[in-house]
Amino acid sequence: MVLHLDLFERSVDYRDFRFLETSVRIRVEFYIMSDEKMSGAGEQLVFIGHIETPYQTPADCPYTVNPGGPESRIVVLPQFAAGLTGLEIGGRILVLYWLDRASRSKPLVAERRSGKVAGAFAARTPHRPNPIGAAVVAIHGIDGAILKVRGLDCVNGTPLLDIKPAMRAESPAGGGGA
Repeated sequence: MVLHLDLFERSVDYRDFRFLETSVRIRVEFYIMSDEKMSGAGEQLVFIGHIETPYQTPADCPYTVNPGGPESRIVVLPQFAAGLTGLEIGGRILVLYWLDRASRSKPLVAERRSGKVAGAFAARTPHRPNPIGAAVVAIHGIDGAILKVRGLDCVNGTPLLDIKPAMRAESPAGGGGA
């Protein structure tokens, strides 16, 4: 699937009215990689699975990761399942995921709790140029290629980018997310 995006604006003064003409073309390319191409992926991101949560819309999601929240399941695709070798129940992992329902064109956002306006890079918002979610969570169960964790803050079906062992500095004292 290929969509095209080019954006330009032209303002036109006509009498006392100001008209804004905007043309938008969107170009997004989605790649489905075969096993042969996987080793040469280069700068292309490859989803390694998905995340199952009880949240159906972004509005349903909590503000941030909550270690006491509901169970979430991290489902890894079969071709990447061997990468889970060495992970253990009780271990802490850094989970990176693609917030596919977020807007990528909001440089300023209103914080959900306070309503204060901040830049996307100064806020914990999914709405950013590269909508990557990150959370540090403890593994509560392992069932083949499925990791059971608690409290992820994303919509059911969110694409999974990566899993890494969490470093001590990434694990807050209270056990929350990153």
